[in-house]
Formats: sequence, C-alpha cells, structure tokens
Amino acid sequence: MKARRAQVESLHDKISVFLIERRLSRGGGYAEVTDKDIQDLYEIIEDLVDLKCDRDGSWELPIEVELINRRTHQRSHYQPVPYSHQDIEGHVSRAELNFDIAFEAYKTARKVAELYRKKDSGK
Repeated sequence: MKARRAQVESLHDKISVFLIERRLSRGGGYAEVTDKDIQDLYEIIEDLVDLKCDRDGSWELPIEVELINRRTHQRSHYQPVPYSHQDIEGHVSRAELNFDIAFEAYKTARKVAELYRKKDSGK
C-alpha cells in the first residue's frame, strides 16, 4: 500500500510541475506546446492509467491515448475499430470509414502539393 501511495504522490508531483508554467495563446492562435509538454503529459496519462488498471500478460495497459500537438500536426480522424469478434459489422464499418478518411486526406495532400508546385514554378 505504501508503494501505491508513493506512486500517487509522484503523479500529483508530476501534474503540479506540468501545470506550473501556463501556455498562452498569442493573437488568437494555439498556445505554444513544446515536445517536452507532450512527453510530460503522455507520462502523466500513462501513470494515471497504470495506477487505475493492471497491465496484461504482455505488460500493456487496457487504455491507450494518442496525443497530438495541434500546432504541428493535423487532428487524427481515425476511428477506433472494435475487435471483429465483438462486432463484425462495427469492425468492417469503422475500417471502411478509416480507409475513406485516409484516402480523402491523401487526395487533399496531393492537391496542396500540386498548388505549391505551381506556385514555386510561377504558373
């Protein structure tokens, strides 16, 4: 029980340190986010889940969180796919949706790349 209490206190300390410096938005855009902010937040979330849930036989946690720095990367539109043994129709539907989303993102990226190529060539 003492070890768990120490883990909880360590998590509280990490959260306190994380929140000391507030990141402000400048001119209405996103607030600054550093790579260290992302890493620290990821560790806080992993510690939180680790304190709540046992790991499996492969030492994996049952909850997975994806963090995205919206200043540098687009939001992920990927939808979690249920295991096929739980809901085959949901599995296929979500897999198809993810394929459609990925294909649309690809087409958009190709169009943007073409616009930049035309701009750079002066056409």
